Amino acid sequence: WLAQNFWWDYLFTRDREFLADVAYPVIAALADFHAGDLVRGTEGRLHCENSGSPEQNRAATDNVYDRACIGMVLKAAAEAAAALGVESDRAARWRDCLSDLFPFPADGQSLVETLDNPHPYRCHPVVLFGVHPSGAIEPGDPLWAKADATYDIVLNLLGFHFEDRHATIPGH
Repeated sequence: WLAQNFWWDYLFTRDREFLADVAYPVIAALADFHAGDLVRGTEGRLHCENSGSPEQNRAATDNVYDRACIGMVLKAAAEAAAALGVESDRAARWRDCLSDLFPFPADGQSLVETLDNPHPYRCHPVVLFGVHPSGAIEPGDPLWAKADATYDIVLNLLGFHFEDRHATIPGH
């Protein structure tokens, strides 16, 4: 998520000197870290293991937060390299990682925290990181309808029916 602030600064200012001297080194280092930390599964996808979504339990593998943030940093790094006209081989590796990255965890109708533990954590707004701030899920994307359905779940449990939320989440 840290990288996004640097990328947004460049997108807003189009300051190529800032991109070259400050933003790109940070974004590229984070993209390299994640590219090296991902584990290829037997099905060919890259997976994020031993992580954790903010404020969540049992969300260590392929969670929605990691999918959004890692996808964002890989895409930003490749786009930054292209904007600067540098390191095309490195950028190609980031694009390959992005195309092989595990899919956003989802059930038949909505996004979920992680396939290993989809509920009760769907009421946490982190499940919408694919929409904002990462921008990985946009209108027209096949996941947009699931994100829209997830918004209703999050808003219902978190925003308007606080008294019902604790009865819905086991252990509260």
